[in-house]
Amino acid sequence: MSKRLLLSIDGQVGPLNSVQGGYVTGEVVRERPGPGPFVKKHLATIRYEDVVITAGFALPGAFYDWISATWDGHWPSRAVSIIETAPGDSEERQYLDARIVETIVPALDGSAGDAGYLTVRIAPERVLVADPSGGAVRDHSKQSGKRWHVSDFRLEIDGLDCTNVRRIDSFAVRSAPTADDTGDHREHEFAPPLGPAQPRVLVPRDAVFAAHPWGCQHAHGRSVVRPGGRD
Repeated sequence: MSKRLLLSIDGQVGPLNSVQGGYVTGEVVRERPGPGPFVKKHLATIRYEDVVITAGFALPGAFYDWISATWDGHWPSRAVSIIETAPGDSEERQYLDARIVETIVPALDGSAGDAGYLTVRIAPERVLVADPSGGAVRDHSKQSGKRWHVSDFRLEIDGLDCTNVRRIDSFAVRSAPTADDTGDHREHEFAPPLGPAQPRVLVPRDAVFAAHPWGCQHAHGRSVVRPGGRD
């Protein structure tokens, strides 16, 4: 049996597709040589890596509420855990005072049958390693989240009929923190979300001009569909 990757938030657990990063790193500093034969060393500049996860829509609702609040510009900090469990070996990494700094939505295609995964980058203030609670793993075994596919989407724009949208390009929403490393505690200021970048939306040409002869040329001040083109 292969290992399982789980995310825990607000006491609820759901499955992850992949996890990268999220470790504690430090710089090894050599001290001045002393009278002894060995040079002493110590760790300095301790840093906590961002953790990047991919997941569908089977995680607890609190996780998606966290994404929504971040996109709204509130940038709330949360405590989340990632649990790696395998027969005879389990580990839980706790990410404290963590904020979402990037969310990537995959390309959406109404004719595709591929599974879809959000990519979320999380920046923690602290990382702890602990033994996972058995209750959290048992809770996950009772869940049966439906797999999300990239064809399962709906676009809504005020004033526009989007029922014929066939495909939307991948796009990202980012908010980069500015850290102040002075003192014992780090404080971050978060800029407004940088995005989403203007994704291309594919609509059948006939459907576009039947609804809007001007070809949606000025939707939100940007060209979404070019007159005379397919997208």
